Amino acid sequence: MSSAFSFYPAAVQAVSPAYRTMSPSPSTAGAAAVKPLLSRRTSMLSSYNTHLAHLLLQLVQTPRILAQLLCHLDWVTVYTLLCTCKALHDDLFMSMPHLDVLLSRFVPGYAYGVRQRDFGLYQDVPISLHELDLLRAFSLD
Repeated sequence: MSSAFSFYPAAVQAVSPAYRTMSPSPSTAGAAAVKPLLSRRTSMLSSYNTHLAHLLLQLVQTPRILAQLLCHLDWVTVYTLLCTCKALHDDLFMSMPHLDVLLSRFVPGYAYGVRQRDFGLYQDVPISLHELDLLRAFSLD
């Protein structure tokens, strides 16, 4: 028995002598063949993810679909999504109907205020994601 393979159980050393003669590292030709495959797979996944992002952006353009999506997500998930997707963040915070849906879902009492507002006296108040996060933190206490 060779001391180089002493970490294998005795049963493996006795039954499979060919196992001891195998090279533990892959050949350089095999590694070169794997690289284009990984590159192509990464490219396909990137393309697929881009397609999904565009599809999500198209879907949330409708406030009713956005409201249905938000009712299944918690604040941490939505906050993370808005921090990582600039296009979605811009779409939601630049459009008043979308912002109303977002605020109605995550700010207590906002939905009631939207239903009761007088459009003659109504004025938009700009809000950022950071301000919304702070408002959520203080309204839950």
